[in-house]
Amino acid sequence: MYSKRHPGRFFAGKTDVSGANVAVNLVHLEDCIAAVSLILSNPNTLPIYNLAAPVHPTRGEFYVKAAEHLGLTPPEFNQQKQPSKVIDGQLICRHLGYEYRQPNPLKMLDAC
Repeated sequence: MYSKRHPGRFFAGKTDVSGANVAVNLVHLEDCIAAVSLILSNPNTLPIYNLAAPVHPTRGEFYVKAAEHLGLTPPEFNQQKQPSKVIDGQLICRHLGYEYRQPNPLKMLDAC
């Protein structure tokens, strides 16, 4: 059974969805827990680390595949472009040697 918070449910069956070009900035729970554990066990941390998987598919790619992953009707995106921002989650990697366990949101779908 899948969670009600599974990303495949967010836009499933919707039409005329804008922002297909926007980058997806996600991090898997497994990486959140591992990164926080690393920070808590390391006395030489910085005050802020952004966490985001290194791979950033577009919303159009990710949410279609997420819906299909659950066997739901995928969303239909329109051609309206929106501003996009990519969150760089690599500072924790450079500073503390962290390696993302789930680096690709598309492959995270298989872990749900």
